[in-house]
Amino acid sequence: MFFSIIITTYNYERYIRESVESALNQDFFGEYEVIVVDDCSIDKTSLILDNYSSLIRINNEINLSLEVSANKGIKKAVGKYIVRLDADDYLECNFLSEIFRHIEGENTFYYGNYTGVSADSLSLSKVSLIDFDKDEVECRGDFLATGTVYSKKMLFEIGLYSEEIKNCGLENYELILKLINSGFTGKHIKKNLFFYRRHSGNLSVKKLKSIMDYGYKLVKHYGLDFFSINQYHPYLDIKDVNAN
Repeated sequence: MFFSIIITTYNYERYIRESVESALNQDFFGEYEVIVVDDCSIDKTSLILDNYSSLIRINNEINLSLEVSANKGIKKAVGKYIVRLDADDYLECNFLSEIFRHIEGENTFYYGNYTGVSADSLSLSKVSLIDFDKDEVECRGDFLATGTVYSKKMLFEIGLYSEEIKNCGLENYELILKLINSGFTGKHIKKNLFFYRRHSGNLSVKKLKSIMDYGYKLVKHYGLDFFSINQYHPYLDIKDVNAN
């Protein structure tokens, strides 16, 4: 198995169908699996997922957090490379085939450009990132979970997602900092490969202050100069916060 796509969800009945179908309907000719970790949703998420027999499902009996759910999916995965996909986002149909063309080895993580969309899947903006630059990534203040591909080997080497703070809002940024500080590098693929959905229910909107506080702790821990949201963040109208 080459790829494992891991979708984490909690009460995203409105979006989960589009996310799952984008994962299942890839034009990739190799072997891949789709794992959905439902963090004890209390809406109709489970009923919607019942329609997809090819999914591998993990159903948490209690709400555990995004970080714990993601780690459970990674531990279950048999693919050599892990793809994270948030349940409110979705992939281009050529996501896996494009990533496959650019893979150079297990010590690199891979990510592409993205399209910001509304709650109703209307295109808002196309965001083109720059080639991987350690300093730029460290000071970005975020690194989107959706659309980033890691080797399972590198994730286990750094201990997976931190579970110290539940639903911290910066779990993927922290993961990237751990990878970079462990000697791993990233590769930017210059194509729009996924859709990031912007809506009022995003965790990053609901918990802005606590996210910024946690970002401050991260930059202090890793000896960085500041924490801010830069021009590549999908929420450009959120005021930048510097932690010097």
